[in-house]
Amino acid sequence: MQIGSAIRAARKGCGLSQEQLADISGVSRSAIIALESNRGACRTLVAVRPHIGFRITGLANGNDPAEQVRNARHNKGLSLARVSEGSGVSIPTVRSIEAGRGNISSLSAIIAFLAPKARPNGWYRAHWQVKKDVRFTPPELLAEIVDVVGRISLDPAGDPRSFVSAERTITEAEDGLTSPWSGKLAFVNPPYSDLSRWMHRCCDAWDGNEIEQMLALFPARTETVAYRTRIFGTADTLFLPRRLRFYADDHEQLPPSPFALMLCSWGIDRAVVQALADRLEANVVWGAPA
Repeated sequence: MQIGSAIRAARKGCGLSQEQLADISGVSRSAIIALESNRGACRTLVAVRPHIGFRITGLANGNDPAEQVRNARHNKGLSLARVSEGSGVSIPTVRSIEAGRGNISSLSAIIAFLAPKARPNGWYRAHWQVKKDVRFTPPELLAEIVDVVGRISLDPAGDPRSFVSAERTITEAEDGLTSPWSGKLAFVNPPYSDLSRWMHRCCDAWDGNEIEQMLALFPARTETVAYRTRIFGTADTLFLPRRLRFYADDHEQLPPSPFALMLCSWGIDRAVVQALADRLEANVVWGAPA
């Protein structure tokens, strides 16, 4: 298995450029380039792996590739010398790989010997292709919203398992697309498989004075009819600087979303919107003139 090409596929599957992955991982772009060329450092793999959901399956249990290699060798009852002979790398190199050091080409060679059928798991891509849309808003984003804007009154696309703490929650069974909305501040993180209808529903709630203030977390799909004709020029739009890592229904953090995101704001004072943008390091496109 060529780890470099698998890392490239994982990055692209998450919709990240090399520059973006480098930024969120705290490494240089040149380190990412080297990694994807199968000649980078194992420490770079450790840094980027959580951000793209990368894991090697068919090797052995372990929290990272180094531990997996170590456990695979022990499970097979192999000595360092035998792994060195079989993989074509030196004993000190095998030792270094098991300690989380060394380079990716050596790691690939050792994995090929220990587990010829090992492969990347592909979960990073599969999760974002499912239709169930169970992707909960990160609690740290919610904390910033509550701290700057205020307590959330309504979650019209709610789930009891989410991190949103609202005075009123409209669940999937109650259907926020058809149920009436009410309250001071609504926070909306809708099912993205039905994005257009939810964009229009937010606009209808605002036009119908169902809600005093509203924040909606959408993919940054500014080309959609709903955004161009109803949101742009009315709501303030905060373009988030990084792709969010949502949470699954078991509260396991997912890889970064394969798309950029925006927060659309209705009825919130501009000074408050700017304060939230500053907290989130977001760029703002203002709606109606002040």
